[in-house]
Order: sequence, then C-alpha cells, then structure tokens
Amino acid sequence: TTIMLVHGYTCDDRSWAEQVPTLAKQYRVVTLDLPGHCKSGGEPPASVEDASATIISLLDAAGVQKAALVGHSFGSLIALETAARAPERRRLRP
Repeated sequence: TTIMLVHGYTCDDRSWAEQVPTLAKQYRVVTLDLPGHCKSGGEPPASVEDASATIISLLDAAGVQKAALVGHSFGSLIALETAARAPERRRLRP
C-alpha cells in the first residue's frame, strides 16, 4: 500500500519528518514538495485543482495505481480534490 503525504501551503515535505519513519515500516511512503515549495521549482499551484493535477501526475510518474492520500492543512483540500477527480485511484484504508 502506498501512502502519499501532501504538505500544507508554504510548507514542504519536512512537515512529515516525524511520521515517515513509522509509516515506512508498513507502507510505501511518498512525500513531495509541491511546485514553488522548498526543493521544487516553479510557481505554487494557482488552485486546488492545479495542485490535484500535480498529485495525479506524480502518482503516474511513480507508477502508483492506488494510494491513500493524507493532507496537512491546504494539503487536505488537495487530497480531497484528488480523490474526487480520480476516485478509481483512491485506497480508502491503508
């Protein structure tokens, strides 16, 4: 099972530093820096929809068919939007 952790606005993948070691014992854990945040170049997503498209592209690039999405703050809106846009890809329970 893959869990993708989506950080909040103005944050980055370091937001999940405390959770990743424990989760990684049982799951494949994917973290990211959304565009325009920390190690990612470009402009921040202009909308939740744009950020969701980024998440779907990253899942495709990683070869992930289904994932449990976990979001922090603004990342929770992105996770919900992604689940609504691609319901066939969501894994409700890790």
